[in-house]
Amino acid sequence: MHDILNDIRIGLRGLRQRPGFSLVAILTLSLGIGATTAMYAVIQGVLLNPLDYPEPERLMLVQEKNPEAGFPRFSLSPLNYRDYRDMNQSFEYLAAATGASLAWSPEGGGPAQQWRARAVTHEFLEVFGVKPLVGRDFGPEDDQPDAPPTVMLGYETWQKLGADPNIVDTDLMIDGTSTRVLGVLPEGLPTAREALIPLSMDWEEGGRGGHWLIGFGRLKDGVTVEAARGDLEHVAATLEAEYPDSNSGWGSIVDPLQKRMVENVETALWILLGAVGVVLLIACANVANLTLTRLARQERDVAVRCALGAGRWRLLRQMLSESLVIAILAGGLGLLLARFGVPLLIHLDAGNLPRADSITIDGPVLGISLVVTLLTSLLFGFAPAFSAARPDLAGTMKDGGRGHAGGRRGERLRTTLVLGEVALALMLSIAAGLLMKSYGNLLSVEPGFDAAPLWTASVNLPASSYEEDERKVAFYQQLLDEARALPGVEAAATVMPMPLSGSDYVLTFNIEGRPTPEPNQSPNANIRFVSEDYFDTLNIPVHKGRTLDRRDREGSEPVLVINQAAAETFWSNEDSLGARITFGRPEDEDTEWYKIVGVAANVHHSSLDGEPAPAFYRSVYQGTPDFATIVLRTADEPTTLAGPLRSTVSRIDPALPLAREQAGDAYLTDAVAEPRFNATLLGAFGGLALLLAAVGVFGVISYTVAQQVREIGVRIALGAGTGRIIRWVVGRGFRPVAWGIAVGLAGAMLTNRLLGSLVFGVPTVDVVTYVTVAVGLAIVALAACLFPALRASHIEPVAILRDE
Repeated sequence: MHDILNDIRIGLRGLRQRPGFSLVAILTLSLGIGATTAMYAVIQGVLLNPLDYPEPERLMLVQEKNPEAGFPRFSLSPLNYRDYRDMNQSFEYLAAATGASLAWSPEGGGPAQQWRARAVTHEFLEVFGVKPLVGRDFGPEDDQPDAPPTVMLGYETWQKLGADPNIVDTDLMIDGTSTRVLGVLPEGLPTAREALIPLSMDWEEGGRGGHWLIGFGRLKDGVTVEAARGDLEHVAATLEAEYPDSNSGWGSIVDPLQKRMVENVETALWILLGAVGVVLLIACANVANLTLTRLARQERDVAVRCALGAGRWRLLRQMLSESLVIAILAGGLGLLLARFGVPLLIHLDAGNLPRADSITIDGPVLGISLVVTLLTSLLFGFAPAFSAARPDLAGTMKDGGRGHAGGRRGERLRTTLVLGEVALALMLSIAAGLLMKSYGNLLSVEPGFDAAPLWTASVNLPASSYEEDERKVAFYQQLLDEARALPGVEAAATVMPMPLSGSDYVLTFNIEGRPTPEPNQSPNANIRFVSEDYFDTLNIPVHKGRTLDRRDREGSEPVLVINQAAAETFWSNEDSLGARITFGRPEDEDTEWYKIVGVAANVHHSSLDGEPAPAFYRSVYQGTPDFATIVLRTADEPTTLAGPLRSTVSRIDPALPLAREQAGDAYLTDAVAEPRFNATLLGAFGGLALLLAAVGVFGVISYTVAQQVREIGVRIALGAGTGRIIRWVVGRGFRPVAWGIAVGLAGAMLTNRLLGSLVFGVPTVDVVTYVTVAVGLAIVALAACLFPALRASHIEPVAILRDE
């Protein structure tokens, strides 16, 4: 131990004597260690940390599927959920939930506030193994259709209301109804949102045809996921046999909850961690080259110590101690950078990263950072130290110390490091280029509607106040009339759901005059409930027929406008105008038939990276939804409409708050948030890798010129011109770069297959991207070689020969 501490003291003294080398090495490594630590903190928080519930491995997400009907993963129907709950043998608890929106009106007046909530069955908290912080849980009696309204407050909501423990059994005005507070949820319950309300409904009315529930289950102790899947598939088969009209083709899906929460980002995060690991390797190679250069200047001293009896293990240990000191200092600075980097990563993702509140630099992350630091010291320190600890004693003593560290062995090591740096930098840069090109392709996709300048806001009409469709229609009409009168408003409309909002409403239908399909084999399409002027407000062209207007209301002929994709998919060889469809059973006498009166241009409703799906537009006055997005087009700055629109809604109904108030182009921004996050990070890592590779090439060539100054002087004295010297130096320096580019291209072709699910409109072996990045890297490397070559061409041979 005494010898090791002594070696560390010697290493610290050596670093103080070479502050330039020390600073560059520490800063270079700290960038790699800091980025790796920050990225691992994200991986740990999002992917690796278990959910913050008792025995989280037993938590499952339960859904249904009907691949043949176009539903590879779908929600549960109410009666199917009830049968899954009652007939399964695998789950200790199985609960159902759906999204909800609550309007809370403060006592004593003031603007109403919107709460994001969940409507849940009474088993919900038991599934997650948690108890209310204060008060009681929902019971079976709270699920009944005629049960008095109750609510459980989320922890943050409770805090905003004053954190009064006596709030239990008091009443709050929610959705215009006095609602009893049963309890307060514990802190950090992400599945609860801002409040929970009972899913009180008539299950028979819920039926089996509509699918809109999500199932959450807790497995019985000892039951595996595979056993639960088999169990629920058996229940699904039983239901299919008993209810063929509604359940034909439907099966169940059981997945671990944590897996489903993170599956959309898992591949991207692991790729980004691999990318930052590549940056760390390149940083290590750079510092290794710097270390080789420094040790080369000390080669004579090392040779003298060996000649005087110093053992190679002793020399190797001392050199590694210095590398360890550098790595520890770089690790400390890298950890500081990571503490700033983690919030930056979360901010770059714009709130789309699941479990973002679990991301922190905790004990496991610190442990990984320590391991990375120790491995880093070995990665950049061992090879140079091992090479320098085996000097050519005779050659070095005879040559006066002007050789290379380790002779040709040291030169080969430096060349190999440069080759590896270039190959890794090229692979990473090509991956970044593919993602950036993919992101550019997404940005160039025409969404089908004009998002700017729009101002949007969502409103939810509570059933307690707007049970009759007439009241809903009256509200929407009055809102649109007053909104159009606001200063600066050019057009106004409502839609449910808004394009690219992340919500879809899908219905199956049948076409008049065609054979009725087998049960659950009917075609399906997205349904949008829109008001008059919707197509004009969003600048969506209508190619044929007419749009919807206020004539299309309850009591008039039901009508639809369809998009071009629906016309081509379902009426490819005939005119769709005038055709009729039904969302019910064609053979039923009371079925309602909808006449197609217009064909509109396609709009990307779900995402920008897929083909527009068939869509039907239905008048908001003929199928009046409880929820809608208000869309205003203005010639002015859209945000100026926020206050006037809020006042307009409050004047119509003071109990109605607005939610998700934002400019229309925010929907486009959100639609590309994840690709932007991936492209930005990988682009940053690729740029850093290119910079480090260029610095590495420059350092090696500069050192080579310094070591061969005599040879260059002799060549110039014998008549070698400036151009010949430059070509000679650049040629020697570019040779490992060329090999590195070849290796990097081959490696990119093999590894970039992992990017398949992350790119859009570009193949993973895109010749243009590969060639562009390779040529760019070659130009950067040539520039790094050129500066030392120019310096070499101006060497004065007389001065060099005089020194000899």
